[in-house]
Amino acid sequence: MGDVWKSVFRGSYKGTEIVLKVAPSSHILRELAVFDILSKYEGYLSSNIAKLLSVVSVSDSNWRFGLIGEYYPQGSLYDLLKDGRTMLQVDELCHLVESVVLGLVFLHELRPNKPAIAHRNFKSSKILVGRSEKGQLRAFLSDMSSALVFNGCEDSRSRSKVGDCRYMAPELLEGLVDVDYSAYLAIDMYAFSLVLWEVLSTAGLVFVYLSRTCVFSTIREL
Repeated sequence: MGDVWKSVFRGSYKGTEIVLKVAPSSHILRELAVFDILSKYEGYLSSNIAKLLSVVSVSDSNWRFGLIGEYYPQGSLYDLLKDGRTMLQVDELCHLVESVVLGLVFLHELRPNKPAIAHRNFKSSKILVGRSEKGQLRAFLSDMSSALVFNGCEDSRSRSKVGDCRYMAPELLEGLVDVDYSAYLAIDMYAFSLVLWEVLSTAGLVFVYLSRTCVFSTIREL
């Protein structure tokens, strides 16, 4: 995976297959802050959130850190759907979609000592695929570096456009989002509807004709 993403590598850690994600310190620290909140909440270990195992410093020309996480051999949901050799049955798709929903519910729910969290970069390539103890396909939400934690201290910076423009809700593209946590949770759900469309259209990915570097103006015109 390192050859593709340049900053994500597969390896071994204490006898276990892992993934090492290397990124600038600001990126890693934001993600660590979210995992710190989630790890204190009951149900995290059994949740549909990709698990963080450790963090390490990386020696190179830039000040960077590495996150060590669990390795998911099936790759991302995007990869799974793109692979024409993989034919998913209806029951497999249902289990997969259900686990995606449970992951979003775990992030979004507001409970005592657990703030609501919006992912803000939700898309099929951020959903890792593994298998449950029963051998069923199971989704795990990953990459919390853009996540927004709602603790009552949000400010105008929360209005910034973050994530993949192909999955952005119209109100975000138009810059019409209020600094209100329910709006960002709704934006996650809009992105989920597009992921669901991808899953149900496994014959071809929804956005395969759009570049990953497309600009906001292009999406608005579409």
